[in-house]
Amino acid sequence: MFFVGQIAVNIALNIDIDTARGAREGLPRLLEVLQQHHAQATVCIHLGRDAGAPRLEGASWRLRGRWYGWGSLLRGRLWPGEALGPYAAPSCLAAARQAGCETGLRLAASRAWRGELPATGLKQRLSRFRQLTGLQPDSPLVVSLPQGCASWPLLRLAQQCGISLLTGVAGQAPFMPVYRAEQVEVAVAPITLPSLWQARGKDAQPGDDAVAALLAHTEPSSATGQLYCASAELEGGPWLAQFDQLLAGWRAQGHQLMGLTDWLNQAPALPHHAWEMHGPRHAARQGTALFQLAADTAD
Repeated sequence: MFFVGQIAVNIALNIDIDTARGAREGLPRLLEVLQQHHAQATVCIHLGRDAGAPRLEGASWRLRGRWYGWGSLLRGRLWPGEALGPYAAPSCLAAARQAGCETGLRLAASRAWRGELPATGLKQRLSRFRQLTGLQPDSPLVVSLPQGCASWPLLRLAQQCGISLLTGVAGQAPFMPVYRAEQVEVAVAPITLPSLWQARGKDAQPGDDAVAALLAHTEPSSATGQLYCASAELEGGPWLAQFDQLLAGWRAQGHQLMGLTDWLNQAPALPHHAWEMHGPRHAARQGTALFQLAADTAD
């Protein structure tokens, strides 16, 4: 449950998998760390081709190459990317479920998700995801938006396709989106906490100070809890030690760590909030967040 006026609250964890390296190497490490801290999460995997490592605002190519690996960084740019759906996704989804984690679909960064026309490939992706997971049509379905980018037509389509929950948007608390007096019955669970990269301050890369900054965000009480989004490639790779410290710190603060649907089910009735889109990439956010998601998304 959510605790009002107390320190202990729920923290939802979302893990996004964008690359084959994140699926094969990062996710197993993260699942092991989650089990060590008696934590659960929602694992969202991309089913299309590996389009290379996502961009990080302010990170140089050399730094990204060291973190992601040059092979992963250049995939989909200098040579074709591997299709995650037929190979990596089944084992990843099975491992996540065995660890007690919820699974969801990660959309690829694409103009189709941001444009004014519905994304025609969404139904095929959802059908493939349901086949891989055995998910029933009436079961909760979580979709992670690429860098929070989504047009209102995509939200209409999400409602038609039975998507129950969207995440990836920056904000303060779960809400039901409204745009120009039109409502859709798709809940939005916004990311309320900065990433380790965003919390690093003036440091070249995340370290103990970034962990301390994040723990400072979660030390006060909160009526609605918090949501942290981890990358299988980063928190499951070069930042694994910092993520381990972060989970240990949250447990020491008394927080419960869970997946998105469990988090949402324990929330009070969700308020309606305007669906705010910013810039040509249609990057959405809920009001003024503690941080802003970088909209520098690879096409």
